[in-house]
Amino acid sequence: MGKEHARTLLQIMGIAVIYPMYRTTVIDKSKYKFLYLLRGIDMNLPNVACGIDISYLPTRYGFMFLVAIIAIHSKFIVGWSVSNTMDAPQVVGTRKEATERHGPPKYINSDQSTQFISNEYVEYIQSLPDTKISMEDRVALLTMPILNGFIEPTSATNSI
Repeated sequence: MGKEHARTLLQIMGIAVIYPMYRTTVIDKSKYKFLYLLRGIDMNLPNVACGIDISYLPTRYGFMFLVAIIAIHSKFIVGWSVSNTMDAPQVVGTRKEATERHGPPKYINSDQSTQFISNEYVEYIQSLPDTKISMEDRVALLTMPILNGFIEPTSATNSI
């Protein structure tokens, strides 16, 4: 059986190939590095820590990028936005809206991707009173299960 025949049979049966996911975390090693500050912190109080991350929504025409900010204490999404670009202004705008609605958290936790170590993002977070930046490579352990629960009902059924 040739490659084309196999592809045709897979299409007839409705079987799709699973491709690697879109990579939303690209680390710029020459920029800021922040420590993980949430170890040993009591998360049972409101507005102590928020997790922020970027995920993607597949569409017929490419990808849309979702920025979601989650209050770690309540697992409540305090801010989100969707854009066709994955850049720092989208992240900063989403963080500003969440801060206006819910106030600044004591800690903001994210991964080390370029949007979260950009000058614009770091300067905005440092301008917030009593707010510290916490970063780790494993932030997905805190935020991704919640983000996936937010995204899956939309992207699993069909493309936007």
